[in-house]
Amino acid sequence: MWTNGWVAHAFSHLENPFFSTYLFHPLGINLVSNNDSWTLAALFSPLTWIAGPLASMNAELWLGPVVSALVMAVAVGRVTSSRWSQWCAGLVWGFSPFVIRAMAYGWTNLVWLIFPPLVFYVGWRLFVDHDISPRRAGLVLSVATVAELLLSGEILAITALATLIALVLLFIVGWRKNRSATKGAARTAVTSAVWSLPGLVLLGAVPAYYVLLGPARLANWVYPESTERLNSYPLARLVTQPVTYTGTIVGRLALLDDSYLGIALVLALLTVVIVLYRRSLAWLIVAWAIFGVWCACSTHLPIGIFELFWRLPFVRNITPHRMIIVTWFAAALLVALGVEDVQRRWSSRRSSASLIAALLVAGGIQVGIAIATSLPIVALGTSSDVALRVPSSTHPLSVITFPAPRSSRSMMQQATEGFRFYIPGGYGPQLTNGDPVTQAGYDELTRLSSFILVAPTAPTRADLLHLQRAYRHWGVQRVVMPITRCVDEKCVSGDPSFVISATTELWGRPRVIAGEWVWRPRSTLGPIVSQSRWSACTSIETRPRDIPACIAAPVATGAFSAHGQRSS
Repeated sequence: MWTNGWVAHAFSHLENPFFSTYLFHPLGINLVSNNDSWTLAALFSPLTWIAGPLASMNAELWLGPVVSALVMAVAVGRVTSSRWSQWCAGLVWGFSPFVIRAMAYGWTNLVWLIFPPLVFYVGWRLFVDHDISPRRAGLVLSVATVAELLLSGEILAITALATLIALVLLFIVGWRKNRSATKGAARTAVTSAVWSLPGLVLLGAVPAYYVLLGPARLANWVYPESTERLNSYPLARLVTQPVTYTGTIVGRLALLDDSYLGIALVLALLTVVIVLYRRSLAWLIVAWAIFGVWCACSTHLPIGIFELFWRLPFVRNITPHRMIIVTWFAAALLVALGVEDVQRRWSSRRSSASLIAALLVAGGIQVGIAIATSLPIVALGTSSDVALRVPSSTHPLSVITFPAPRSSRSMMQQATEGFRFYIPGGYGPQLTNGDPVTQAGYDELTRLSSFILVAPTAPTRADLLHLQRAYRHWGVQRVVMPITRCVDEKCVSGDPSFVISATTELWGRPRVIAGEWVWRPRSTLGPIVSQSRWSACTSIETRPRDIPACIAAPVATGAFSAHGQRSS
């Protein structure tokens, strides 16, 4: 949603649509390097101008599965002649648990899955039907590749890996069967690649610059290696626990497991492979399916294949379990072949058609029920806080997104408010981009987060200095926080007790303006209260709204060390 707002804003104000300092200020955010659905934001910018970024976000979420399904249906039309098989393949691909889960999170870059079937469609016409010239195929793929790079570099990398696997397998098999035909196909591939270069250079030079050399680019792995290795699924996830429920700031949300296939659909796909074992295409699809599962479950298998690719440039930004999309692509193709075979067998009254049809229907019902339990999904807006409203964008406010849930909320609000304030941080991997001042400041804010189950110890003088330097670095002119009005002992979610305490200790007791606390930063660090006083002020017996007075009281009575050090 933020990207929708920024791209439309940049177009209308003649600003850079690929980079902005309004988010992750003052470092900025690289929209190409962050998989931020730039292509969709550009396509839907007219709707954003008319109805706002929330409307375009919802349009993208609801149109994405439909468009993906239609593109898949057209692509499968090159393999089968059955309309039913094409529509079934489109439904499996466009409305898979992978897509529905992405809808729930608002990940439009994973909802619009038109690039993989488009590559399949062009490749089939180029190498099998021979009804498209290598020149035209290269030009089409170059435009599609740049568009996908601006939409989702992750899906682009996954598609490239799957395509490479297919080409290697086809070359090996073709070389054994017909070397002359294989040489001709290789020449066709090279010619198509050469013709794609002009389009890649002309259209992709700027995006490639922002990915490789641009400001605030992701110069390392998206997540640490230890985290990435945890992001792979055990094999059991393919057939168990289709739906889980998670608590969010807007309530309980039903989420599909994006790797869920279901036992009925797995049996149906295995039956289709057994029945069509004579077709080489079926075994190519099986290879795709195995490759996707192997990568997605890599760390849970005796031999993990994904680590062979993970350290390659650009590919290293793939989250391992998302390789399951390759298996979903294979499942859609197998469903298409199975439905077509059922129609053929039914016309000849073969009894095996009933078994295949029953399994396919059972698999569809099983996945359909799982999807239905997590719908409907709509992007929700957020109300504007009075403290964040700015009269003009000439001198934007610097807004610290804290506690944690307010990070995404502030990004959405900034989009709807027309980018009238800066946000030093935001939810995502590019939190600090290696800046030491920002890193130190956010490390301390994270440590003070009430979402850590164990309450933090009182910040030391060095910790407070880190915060002070970070605030100055971010251009913070004042700190405004709504007065906490919890009726019970603690707030249900997002209780900022520790941040309130640290800010009061840093800058003294806040003023109350329009029902909100306001701190004015000062250049010197004041006295530091004792550990016992900190514990008392942040204890469960103290109401959050009373914390500033509690922290400030020892300062007036001299209950601090003579040198400004925390007493034991």
